[in-house]
Amino acid sequence: MNREFDLTLPPAASMSLFTPGFGRAPHVFVGRDRAVSEIVDGLRSGPSDDRYISLLLGSRGSGKTVTLALIADSARSSGWLVVSVDASTARIADRIRSEIDAISEEAETVADLRDRTTTVSKATRLGFGSLSMRRETVRRIDTRWDTRRLLTHLGRHAAAAGTGVLIAADELHSAERDDIRRLAADLQHVTMTGRLPVAFLGAGLLDVKNTILADKRITFFHRVPRHGMEPLRRSEIETFLRTTIADAGGYVTNDAAETLLTAASGLPYQMQLLGANAWRLADAPARTIETHHAHAAVELTRETMDERVHQPAWASLSEAERRMLLSISRQGGSASARAIAADLGRLPNSLHDLRIRLLNLELVSIDDDGSYRFGHNADSDFIAGVRQATDEANAPHGPESAEPFRVPPSHIAKRRPLNPRCNEWMPRAQARCILRLGHPGRHKSK
Repeated sequence: MNREFDLTLPPAASMSLFTPGFGRAPHVFVGRDRAVSEIVDGLRSGPSDDRYISLLLGSRGSGKTVTLALIADSARSSGWLVVSVDASTARIADRIRSEIDAISEEAETVADLRDRTTTVSKATRLGFGSLSMRRETVRRIDTRWDTRRLLTHLGRHAAAAGTGVLIAADELHSAERDDIRRLAADLQHVTMTGRLPVAFLGAGLLDVKNTILADKRITFFHRVPRHGMEPLRRSEIETFLRTTIADAGGYVTNDAAETLLTAASGLPYQMQLLGANAWRLADAPARTIETHHAHAAVELTRETMDERVHQPAWASLSEAERRMLLSISRQGGSASARAIAADLGRLPNSLHDLRIRLLNLELVSIDDDGSYRFGHNADSDFIAGVRQATDEANAPHGPESAEPFRVPPSHIAKRRPLNPRCNEWMPRAQARCILRLGHPGRHKSK
């Protein structure tokens, strides 16, 4: 049967300004002013400033990529050469070279255009001093150079032009250890020792603290400033929601806005989802966003957050890490190290590394009395899922109840991976086990 679909785009004035995608620029940037200010001040100060090489660390949906892109765009518009790469696959050095090659080709095109015109607008500049300086620089690059020599060459010309080079690397948590070791050595030589204006800004999940930043062979990154992505404040979320709705010509009732604000946990991604879902469900701006639209948006957002944020966070934990979270849940959300150890049948001292890893992930925090509770990255929905898993595990429904850490929270993990990894932390290898969950024998990192 033939069916036709109307794919006519709506008028621009009626389109939503919400951008609920990981890493997509928001209509209104809120909540990261301190981190941005610190990093930008460091870049302005030059390579002698310890902030010239910095890291952005946060959980999924916390705004790392958006903040990274904002700073990179600001550097580019200020006359810097910006090399943006991701570290999610091996050979990051090759991708840096490829990006520089692409920028070089673009620079040549614009430079050739300049030869045929009398003036060049500011918007045409690609961010590396004058175009003549840029053209001369890229023409001198030898394709046989390694990354260190390439960065040294660019750094020297940037210094001569009174500007800088910024390497912006996302997905740092996925980087191959050998790649990061080599990059750290190059930055140490070019930026820290050579004092050339080659800056580095990396962004990654908090697990970087348990991997790269725990690697004794990568001490360079141990010393650089780290900027966390703390939960947004209520006032910041309200400013974002109301401004984004109003600027798109929409309206929201006070009760509906209160419902959305109450449901927001402080993650920018969740904030975007709430606004986008409410806008769509209300058919805004033709209709006002009412309370019932907001409630429906909250439920829809919760499902998306479970699938895209909570489920991956739970799946990335090792058996022992899940056990500790479930133990805290069983004991009412707060428990001493001794009580947790007793519940898990282990000695208190044996939990030291485990506690450090969960503290680094900000899934647990320590109270003044030394007891452990859920941290701010374990929001109310995540905790509810852990508690539900605890209840299911304690129910007499078969052998799975003996090992509750293997049962993902039912409303968090709707689809369990076919071959979940063990993920147990291996202190000597400074890596996680790659074998299948529940494997016999010793752990294995490669």
